[in-house]
Amino acid sequence: MAKLENGYLKIANEIVDFLCRYRIPGEEMLCLWVIIRKTYGWNKKADYISLTQFEQLTELKRANVIRALKSLQSKNIVTSIKSDTRGINKYLFNKDYSKWTASIKKDTTSINTDNKVVSKAIPTKDNIQKTYISQKNFEAFWINYPKKRNKATALKVFKKINPDNTLLQIILKKVNEAKQTEQWKQKLGQFIPYPATWLNAQGWLDEYQVLDEQEYEVL
Repeated sequence: MAKLENGYLKIANEIVDFLCRYRIPGEEMLCLWVIIRKTYGWNKKADYISLTQFEQLTELKRANVIRALKSLQSKNIVTSIKSDTRGINKYLFNKDYSKWTASIKKDTTSINTDNKVVSKAIPTKDNIQKTYISQKNFEAFWINYPKKRNKATALKVFKKINPDNTLLQIILKKVNEAKQTEQWKQKLGQFIPYPATWLNAQGWLDEYQVLDEQEYEVL
C-alpha cells in the first residue's frame, strides 16, 4: 500500500482540474508524469532527465519517448532546454495552462437512429479556436473573482454571456472594484455573491465605491 511518508507530489488543484478535461494521448501522458515526478516530486521547477530514465519509467521504446516529448513541447505543455555540457535535456512543466494548445476531441462516430445513419459534426478549426478563447477568458475571470465556488455553473453562465475582449476588461475591472468595497471585505468575504450569481445579475453594471486601487490579473 502506498504511503504519504514515502513521498508525494504537490500539484495545484486548478492544474489537476484542467488536466481532467484536457485530452493528452497515452504515451504523452506517461512522459508528462515522468517530468512531473522528477520535478514536483523533488520540489524542483525543472530537472535534467535522460531518455533512458523516460524509457525505464514508462517502459516505452526510445522512439516513442522522443515522439511524445516533441508533441508535448509543440503543445506548450513542456519546455525542453538543451545542455551543451551534460548531453541531457532539462525539462520544465508549464503550469500556465492558458498557453497550452487547445485540445478538443474530434468525434466522427455515426449514430444509427430508426435505421438512419446520422454523422456527428466534426469541430472546425474556427470552433476549436473560439472554444479555447472562451475558456481562456473564463479562467481570467475565475482567477480574479475572490469567491471560488461552483466553477462548473459559473462556466456555463460565462459561456452564455460569451463576452468579447472589451466586455471582458469591463468585467475584470468591476470585479476588482467590488473586491475593494466594504461589503465584499466583511467577514472574510461572507457577503460576496457566488460567481454564477454575480454573472447572471450582470454585476459589471453595478456601481461600487472603491476604497483603494489594486491591479487585476489578466491571463
